Amino acid sequence: MPIIPSKLSFRLESQLLDEPELLFGSGGTNPNPKFGLTEYGPYDGSRSDDRMEEISVGVVGTGQTVEDCRSWLKRCETAIECSDGKARQYPRFPGFSDASAFKCRIKTQTVPELVLSSHEVSEITGEGDDEKRFDRAVQLIDSKISLFLEVYNPKVLVCALPDEIADRCWSLGGELLRRKRRGLNRAERALLRIVERDRRTGQGYLFPEAFELEQEVKPIFRDFRRLPTTWHDSPKVQDPATRAWNFFVALYYKAGGLPWSLVELDENTCFIGVSFFNVATEKMNYVYSSLAQVFDKAGRGIVIRGNKFDWDPTNWGRSPHLPEAAAEDLLRKAVEKYREFSGTNPSRVVVHKSSRFWPEELKGFRQAAKMVNQFDLVALYQRGTRFFREGAYPPLRGTLCQLGNWASYLYTSGYTPHLGTYPGPYVPEPLEIVEHFGDSSIQKISREILALTKLNWNSATFSCGFPMTLFFSREVGKILSEIPDGQEHFIQPSYRYYI
Repeated sequence: MPIIPSKLSFRLESQLLDEPELLFGSGGTNPNPKFGLTEYGPYDGSRSDDRMEEISVGVVGTGQTVEDCRSWLKRCETAIECSDGKARQYPRFPGFSDASAFKCRIKTQTVPELVLSSHEVSEITGEGDDEKRFDRAVQLIDSKISLFLEVYNPKVLVCALPDEIADRCWSLGGELLRRKRRGLNRAERALLRIVERDRRTGQGYLFPEAFELEQEVKPIFRDFRRLPTTWHDSPKVQDPATRAWNFFVALYYKAGGLPWSLVELDENTCFIGVSFFNVATEKMNYVYSSLAQVFDKAGRGIVIRGNKFDWDPTNWGRSPHLPEAAAEDLLRKAVEKYREFSGTNPSRVVVHKSSRFWPEELKGFRQAAKMVNQFDLVALYQRGTRFFREGAYPPLRGTLCQLGNWASYLYTSGYTPHLGTYPGPYVPEPLEIVEHFGDSSIQKISREILALTKLNWNSATFSCGFPMTLFFSREVGKILSEIPDGQEHFIQPSYRYYI
């Protein structure tokens, strides 16, 4: 909570921000991704030069899981009806084929000689040591993928893992996971909880969780052909229509398509999310800086890994902060990448960060921001503050509460009129805009944050709890932490390689 002097009076003001509209094919708009895709098709589907008519999908797994995967993809060519009485929250899936709203078909590719044999699966599941079992699974999948890519060159590759591997190898084990979390500060742990919660509505709960295994395989996989991966691996499934929605939206994006864009964000604004991660092979006090950049309102994203810098969590705290030179260098690299990919300079830069700006850090960002006309540096995270309103439902998504000049709170999750319900399991907690330095109003900053919660193409959910600038950078850090020194040339800039 913000510290407010007891002798000072303050006013609590609230307003409801409009739900951001999404842009689909033929210029159609709708705030709901599923309704917009059903009515208008993908954003890039109406442009002949960008339209994707076929996606080649490779499948790696056992003989049974490969067959099951192909059958399920075939089933999803036609419509899948919604859950009874819940058409607003869980609408029907229109099917994925050249005759459906997606106007795109799937072509599956398999190599019978490269299926995971029962002997190979048994060797993995029979290993008693958690780390060795995990490593064996990674090595086996890695070898199958590299051999597969010598035969085919699919746009997306699906790893159809058998339940035995998914159940026994999805995680490095409880103790190792706890070790990974010890380096996080309170705000970062809160962000991680939101990411994990939102995964339950996306690909993470399509099939049995293989989250840690996924993070390990992805960077190794790109060492070969730099191909985006997706996962088909769970008996803990969502309802059939939701499962299809989330899978095919992610598949379409990974293959190079753009399901939807945003209507209202400024054309030449560069949005950046900054977070930090420990390198898995280094000692605790060496930290890399991870930066995620979303180009424009279309949400095209790139990734930059910053330089290594010393950080001692024992003496300086768990939350890393950039030295002045490192902060300036990181932001300059982001602007240079923006210029390289878009062919123009940004007129405005917005930096989102999940911890406060330290003086040296702030000085470095300000110095680099002189390259553009306008800038905004925003620190936002959750600190346990909640507001309540009359009735059975929590505050509406889009509610902005301002406590005088002391603090601003934005509900990115809450009762959602377009869904007719609050879609979350717990009492929602707003994001607090803890610090803001720059040119724009809190209202504009909040509208942009709300809009960026709708750019999660890892699923077809209505929105996420955090803007994709921070959600994205946290996810990227987990993967980049597995890429050792000297192999930076394997790092792919596109966001679609990391979801």
